[in-house]
Amino acid sequence: MKQALSSEGPARVRRGQFRAITLGIGASALAMACSFGEIDQGDDGAIPPVTGNDPATNNDPTTGQPDNGVVNTTPAATNGGQSPSAAPDPAADTFNGDDPFDTPLGREVKEILQTNCGTCHVGIGAQGDFGYLFDIDQLIASEKVVPGVKEDSQLYNRMVGGTMPPAAVRVIQTPSYSQIDIVGRWIDELEIPDPTPCDSLQFMGVDEQLEAMQLDISKLDPVTEAPFTRYMTINYSSNAGECGRALQRQRYALFKGINSVSTNPVVTQPRPIDQDETIYAIDIRDYNWDRDIDLEDDGVVDFTDGWEAIVANPDTAKFVLEYAGDQADDLKADAKTNKPFMPVNVFIQATEFGNLYYTLIGGKANLFDFENEVLKIDSVAEIADDNLMRAGFENSGVS
Repeated sequence: MKQALSSEGPARVRRGQFRAITLGIGASALAMACSFGEIDQGDDGAIPPVTGNDPATNNDPTTGQPDNGVVNTTPAATNGGQSPSAAPDPAADTFNGDDPFDTPLGREVKEILQTNCGTCHVGIGAQGDFGYLFDIDQLIASEKVVPGVKEDSQLYNRMVGGTMPPAAVRVIQTPSYSQIDIVGRWIDELEIPDPTPCDSLQFMGVDEQLEAMQLDISKLDPVTEAPFTRYMTINYSSNAGECGRALQRQRYALFKGINSVSTNPVVTQPRPIDQDETIYAIDIRDYNWDRDIDLEDDGVVDFTDGWEAIVANPDTAKFVLEYAGDQADDLKADAKTNKPFMPVNVFIQATEFGNLYYTLIGGKANLFDFENEVLKIDSVAEIADDNLMRAGFENSGVS
């Protein structure tokens, strides 16, 4: 039976001043950290796209221009007593156009990688089966370098995240922020190869989506599971003909985005319910959304759980519609909500900004309230018991 839109108008979130601290919580950091693959892994260790900020660039205070941060460790050639200021050999500026490491920028990158990574990742017997540091074809094939997109490149992300070089090596050798920026700029400037062919998925209309969701929820316990189950879709992307990497980016956005608005210290990935992995089921309890939501932190409960706050948000309500029909009605009855699913892109847009974001992560107007009520930390008592560790950020990546 064809599903029809309900005539009931969408709810609206009451908006007002919300004095929340700009503070990310542990679950968000965990989601980011756990989504990164290991650079020495194979296909299963591929790193999801990163949606953060690029590392800061160090500028020369006299010129205002970026300082490339590269220290030339090559001794000046004597050339039979020739002065270092003598005219350079023209042959030194020629390069093989087929090798991106042999361009002027590529040579800088090669020196940076050789200094910071070459000890472990060049030649036979290299660590992690990664001995092809300067083989551009293998770097691309393993997605350690994704031409034109540094954020998708494992090599760049491991340097930005500070996990490569490893801790024992970073004590004596680590790339500067400006050197990491050079590596990123080189990746962004690499020629983007023709995309790997992929077959578009079969079109899946709203009726088919509702059928898949209703079938899935019917298999769950009607008391302990179904009322907490909701669905996220990327069919807007697959139905537009996207496939392969384009769809995978949508999935990664969901995995990271949903955990970034969770107060649960355990990172939980949504569960695909269809063969093509375009519809995902979530349990709102996995993200601590099964609680009263007070958007303005004024003691007034605005919504009975986090999902209802999301679907009622003005940025969401015009895209998350209520459907009517046999399957739609059964799905709503089992899930105990009139709007049990939404597109991933709408979810990301609504939850990553503003009052809703701070409310979902349990933000409070007062830092100490946040520690006590959300993080369950009594900082005064912990300090009195000397049960603490002090730490600082060398590079937060956001300032």
